[in-house]
Amino acid sequence: MLEELFTSVIATEGIAVSGFLTCLAGSLVLGAILAFVFTYRSKTDYTKSFVGTLLILPAVVAIVIMMVSGSIGTGIAVAGTFSLVRFRSIPGTAREISAIFLAMAVGLACGMGYLGFAAVFTVVMGIVTLVYNLTTLGEHSSDSLDKLVRITVPEDLEYGTAFADLFDRYTTEAKLVGVKTTNLSWHDVFRVGFGGSWDFHDNFSLMGSYVYDIDPCSRRRNNGSTMLPPGDRHIGNVGLLWHWKQFELSLSYGLVYMCRESLTLTDPLGEDRKFKTKRGVSHQVGLSLSYRF
Repeated sequence: MLEELFTSVIATEGIAVSGFLTCLAGSLVLGAILAFVFTYRSKTDYTKSFVGTLLILPAVVAIVIMMVSGSIGTGIAVAGTFSLVRFRSIPGTAREISAIFLAMAVGLACGMGYLGFAAVFTVVMGIVTLVYNLTTLGEHSSDSLDKLVRITVPEDLEYGTAFADLFDRYTTEAKLVGVKTTNLSWHDVFRVGFGGSWDFHDNFSLMGSYVYDIDPCSRRRNNGSTMLPPGDRHIGNVGLLWHWKQFELSLSYGLVYMCRESLTLTDPLGEDRKFKTKRGVSHQVGLSLSYRF
């Protein structure tokens, strides 16, 4: 009985409707548990959108793995396309990043059909997180003089050195913990992308994708920010997959081309300054080897 709980619910010959629905429902339930654990007596701030991301991310990862027939190598190659997408926000905290990785791990297990392992992993990590939230581990003592200061500044202000003299005068030590941007005058944009694969041999497959990423900042309206990288981007990705019996070897190459952009920014004296950015090119190479049990 115990062994049956930790076997895959997905048949080896293909994905049945019952197995698909079971994995989808299980990933959503485990995602809801992760979202609850993340928010229960949390010592840090969080947003509703991030909690919603934790809820649906395991299901999204599970679908990706199921659609590539449980192939870890192909799944990594497909997920490599998402790694080329630029998120238009400041990176999250260490706790948020770890929560994202936890949700991806649960989704990976659900996509392979191992709901028992995914449930055990979720329960264990949930208990560890709850214990951390309910204890004072990592907190400063009550008599500590450390204080957290939140400052709202204009989006075009170089905040790194703007308050250095004040902190030097009135504090013995000061450090920048995090930055969250607001009111960046973004506008609605669209992203165009397409991809495909070609099985040109019994053991080889060729994959490729293209994404056109538009800059959402209104940089030509005197409200651009120097804190974000400007310019539209062209993203291309090609990969070669070799599979033999249970082995899979994938090699991928990604090219990110950032277009030249003209900026008009207003300095503290009220004068307009015009800038032109250079074209940027980034190369990414990935290699993965997997074995299917």
